Amino acid sequence: MDIPLNNYHKAADGELILGQHQKLLPYEALSWCWGREEPKELVTIQEGGGLRAFYVSRNLKSALIALRHQNSVRHLWIDFICINQNDYQERSQQVPRMNRIYGNASSVCVWLGEDDDDSKLAMDFIKNKMVNLWEFDKLLDNPTMARQWAALVALMKRPWFSRRWVIQEIAMASRGIIYCGKESLPWKDFADAVSLFVKVESARGRLADLMKGELSYGHMPGSFGNISSLGAAMLVNATQNLFRPISTTGERQPVLSLEYLVSSLSVFEATQPRDTIYALLSIAKDATRLDDGPTSQVYNVDYTLPVIEVYKEFIKFSFRKSDKVRALDILCRPWAPSVLVDGNDDDDKEVPLPSWIPNLNGAAFAMKEHFIAGQPVLRMERLNADPLVGMPGSNRIYTAAGDRLLVLDTLAFKSWHDVQGAENCSGEHHCLFVRGFVLDEVFEVGPGASNGNMPYSWLKLGGWLDVDADPPDEFWRTLVADRGEKESNPPSYFPRACKEILKFKTKARMRGSLDIQNLISEGRCSTVAEFLRRVQEVIWNRHMIRTKGGRLGLVRDDVRPGDKVCILYGCSVPVIIRQVAAQLRYRDYYRFLGESYVHGVMNGEAIAVQNRDELPLCTFEFR
Repeated sequence: MDIPLNNYHKAADGELILGQHQKLLPYEALSWCWGREEPKELVTIQEGGGLRAFYVSRNLKSALIALRHQNSVRHLWIDFICINQNDYQERSQQVPRMNRIYGNASSVCVWLGEDDDDSKLAMDFIKNKMVNLWEFDKLLDNPTMARQWAALVALMKRPWFSRRWVIQEIAMASRGIIYCGKESLPWKDFADAVSLFVKVESARGRLADLMKGELSYGHMPGSFGNISSLGAAMLVNATQNLFRPISTTGERQPVLSLEYLVSSLSVFEATQPRDTIYALLSIAKDATRLDDGPTSQVYNVDYTLPVIEVYKEFIKFSFRKSDKVRALDILCRPWAPSVLVDGNDDDDKEVPLPSWIPNLNGAAFAMKEHFIAGQPVLRMERLNADPLVGMPGSNRIYTAAGDRLLVLDTLAFKSWHDVQGAENCSGEHHCLFVRGFVLDEVFEVGPGASNGNMPYSWLKLGGWLDVDADPPDEFWRTLVADRGEKESNPPSYFPRACKEILKFKTKARMRGSLDIQNLISEGRCSTVAEFLRRVQEVIWNRHMIRTKGGRLGLVRDDVRPGDKVCILYGCSVPVIIRQVAAQLRYRDYYRFLGESYVHGVMNGEAIAVQNRDELPLCTFEFR
């Protein structure tokens, strides 16, 4: 294969230009799924008047073959080829230009991979049926359309939709075209079809029922539920909410902060861990340009930095940009890969995260690979409860620290080798110093709510000893974190719904737990189902606790008796910390164990307790 790149050279500022004519050459940009496949396929590149061998992945070579014109030159900008992936300085210079590279392209070519019978059927289904609004509602009721719907769902599960870089690549495109083998489709048609599909299916839930009646798909109805959780649906929804048009200029203005994007898009994967942050810079409102604030700066991209240093810089950036009464909430939202392989050194090594960088093991959702009919497909699954702190930029859900602010002047980061008592710790990790006070101590920890099922032992721990009586106020409120839908106050009928669930003596009772998902699926009562859905969002894989002070709460799964309940200035919820005895004569330090719900102290009451009991203000050192 011959890819004519010899006409390009880099200008001083790094832009790609046409060398022979010294003017910008019209080009298209490729958006594709890198994956972890080794580049073993040989292509030949014209460069500097000569030819050289270049190795690419099988997926990229397939894209090049499918997209080339037979009788004319097609100019494609391809990140893997046009950026020297082994030159970290060049990568650091090019990443901030991604918005212009994809935004200035005449079109962005989205490569989903090789075609098959299902992909052609799905593409034709979108073009010929789904974009016809007058006919759309009838499609989900038509049993003859079962194979087409199955093909569309399979297309929506392709790996491209799980990649983090594609968010900005397609969002910046003036025109996007999806390619799957020889078939193509405008991105706008695909996005409209997916949006309509998700909206109608979420409201009516007809697809799973339709598939149950089909011999080919009736054995796997679960594959067609919760369409909104598919990567394609999440990507379409994300790209539709990234920008606001400016009527006077026609430009699009980013509306979401970098902290929001990193926190909310954690299910999208990046092969290079630094791209957890860098892949979202061009679509973040506070990281793309200078503004007028006193702490404004252009976000620095540097692939030569250790991964932990990149993560630390992101947290410091978020601290500066956030509302100081909730700036520390970023410590409670899982967003970072749990174990990193730092590939910038000759000797790759695993780098564990310090406790105050929240890893993705605690994320509410994750993309998981499943095999259906022998083919790998991606599906988003719930793994844990939703973060109690909510998303940045929204209204505060809780105010545990009242109006106590994070004071940046008192905030400190130090390398472990700079801290006494840390001689045996890796110098690549860092300590975080923040202020707050110890409010209480964990006394008893109940079993976890595995897969969102409530252990029956929680009834005793929560003080509900007579199930014929009404549930204690603190118990049912703890189950829903004292909130209803969209962070509103819980409805008045929630305690009644809580009492009703124990009347169901069906297969919902299992191995000492209440199978909440089964109760929801039975659909006996919509108000009970509403209550149970909220319970699942709150308790999934959390543990119920009692503190020494008698408070009831919920914590993550590695908390144990003796851990401290702490209020940090600048954090909207109580957190759990563990004191670690230092060696020899050096001072103790703490591990940050994450957020918690502690009933009765979520709305500033702890500050009154601090004042009344004269609880000392401390500076905590987290490692």
